[in-house]
Amino acid sequence: MQTANEITNKWATLVAGSALLLNVASAQPQYNAVDIGSLGGSSSFWPDPVYSDVDRGMELTSTNGFSTIALGINNSGQVVGVSYLSDNVTSHAFLYSGCAMTDLGTLGGGGATGTTNSCATAINDNGQIAGISDISSTTNGPDAFLYSGGTMTDLGGICDEYNESYANGINNSGQVVGQALTDCEDGYGKPFLYIGGTMTQLIVPFWVSSTLQSGCYGINASGQIVGYSAAAIPDPNDYGHIIILGNQAFLYSGGGAIDLGSLCGGPDIPATSYAYGINNNGEVVGVSDTIAVGSHAFLWNGIMTDLGTLGSSPSAAYGINTNGQIVGASYLSDNVTCHAFLYSTNSGTMLDLNNLVMNSIGTYLTTAYGINESGQIIANGADGHAYLLTPASQVTPPPPPPPPRFLSITLTNGMVIFTWSTAPCYTYQVQHCWDLSTPCWKDFGGPITATGYTLSTNDAINHPQRFYRVLAQ
Repeated sequence: MQTANEITNKWATLVAGSALLLNVASAQPQYNAVDIGSLGGSSSFWPDPVYSDVDRGMELTSTNGFSTIALGINNSGQVVGVSYLSDNVTSHAFLYSGCAMTDLGTLGGGGATGTTNSCATAINDNGQIAGISDISSTTNGPDAFLYSGGTMTDLGGICDEYNESYANGINNSGQVVGQALTDCEDGYGKPFLYIGGTMTQLIVPFWVSSTLQSGCYGINASGQIVGYSAAAIPDPNDYGHIIILGNQAFLYSGGGAIDLGSLCGGPDIPATSYAYGINNNGEVVGVSDTIAVGSHAFLWNGIMTDLGTLGSSPSAAYGINTNGQIVGASYLSDNVTCHAFLYSTNSGTMLDLNNLVMNSIGTYLTTAYGINESGQIIANGADGHAYLLTPASQVTPPPPPPPPRFLSITLTNGMVIFTWSTAPCYTYQVQHCWDLSTPCWKDFGGPITATGYTLSTNDAINHPQRFYRVLAQ
């Protein structure tokens, strides 16, 4: 029989444990998610070859395709990526800033009826953007670009015969990294560093052959670069030959590269790993084969640590800030559904990002490609839309907008067209009523979010009398 003291002690332990669980739960970050919109497209499937590896190893499947994918974010919360135009065939690089999306165009023209595509992959704190674009040539390209001061510049390539390059990362010094075709015969890319108008091939000492693919994905403020390349060791049983270990993650620093190895063991163990992101502390994230079946997200800070999954393989990590917050994607235990995750090195826990979003977005987040120093995250949804997630602690109620006022009302071809003043980022609802003597106001269309200082709408003139008003929400 238990004594009263024993029962009391067990009860106290249970209560303390419950309080600890509540504290841990309440400490989890919460986010407000905003749909960043599109360049006019509804949904389609990504063109090839402008950004054929947009999923970076993860299956971003959607029965309806995608309208927008966010790939990069800077510390001001500006977002870049790729979005379809209204023809749902042509896709262009975009910049999302101040709740407005800007079409960055291409290196080869194109437009809503053209077939020239582009994609922005990274943005620095100065607003300079790196990416990829088709060019006007029918034999060369796509080419890496640097967008700065409103101008998109072709970074060219390394191979004289068939220029082809892909920019994946940029730091605040304007240094760009990616991969470029170097051997015009084999058609495979190699890592490059672009500085001040010159593209240089990075020499990674553990390359096996020019016929194997390799490239860079990220660069930090110190110029440290991460990516992947083929690695090999001498074959002890066959002098003069080598054993290919597979593509392995590397860190390029101070003029040389080191093999980061894999979660299967040291750098001499046959396995595959890719490094996708690096912060200003030199910490690296990516994906690696594991001893068990499947690949997992990893953190490398001198040693490679398995970050686990949300239930099943594969998982992959794409971005990390200096606070040790890591974002990526992982499959759930059903082996079908892919969810975005947030991992904190402080807690050592991988959290499903969908459980941290406060507001309803009507879909689930599949993948997160970037996180900035204040904790803002870019994530992509199963609905084909891209979202900017801002920590709840940073979300403050905006001041009331100035009252909207009608600027003009015109009659054209049986339509009444009216324009009113707005404040960017605020949402407005147009309403109509046919008799001011009774409260009969009804919504006319849906809410409209302003990206500029005016908005317009129209209505058919098929009724004897109608009054209109505009409300700021």
